[in-house]
Amino acid sequence: AGTLPAFSYVDPRFTGENPQGVSADDHPNSDIRNGQVFLNQIYDAVRNGPGWQKTLLIITYDEWGGFFDHVPPFKRPVSAAETQLGNDGYLGFRVPMVLIGPRVKRRHVSHWPLDPSSIHQLLTWRFGLNALGARGGLP
Repeated sequence: AGTLPAFSYVDPRFTGENPQGVSADDHPNSDIRNGQVFLNQIYDAVRNGPGWQKTLLIITYDEWGGFFDHVPPFKRPVSAAETQLGNDGYLGFRVPMVLIGPRVKRRHVSHWPLDPSSIHQLLTWRFGLNALGARGGLP
C-alpha cells in the first residue's frame, strides 16, 4: 500500500461489486451513489498516499450525457490520409473531465477544447514518448 507506478489506470468492474449485485460505474441501472463512493475511495487513497504532492488524478467518463449540447463539436486539423479515410476532424460530443491534484488551479474551469486524446498527449509529454498519430503533436 502507498506505492503506485508512475502511471496507473483505474476502471470499475461493471457487475456484482456489492451485495445488491450492482456496479459502481455510474451507468444506467446502477446506483450513481455507488459510483461516487468508488470515486471518493480512489481520491482518499491517492490524496492520503505518500506520492500525493506529485500526483495528478484525472477523472473522465466515456459518455456525454445525451444528444443535446449547446456547444457545437470542436474541430481539429486532420491529415489528407485521415480525410480520405473519412475523418472530418470533429471531436464529437463533450464529455466531463476533472483534474485533481496539488498543482491544479483551484476552482478553475477550463474553456480550452480537450478530448480523450488529450490524456494521451499529456502522457507522451510527461514520459518523453513519441506523438501518437496526426493529432498527437497539436497544442
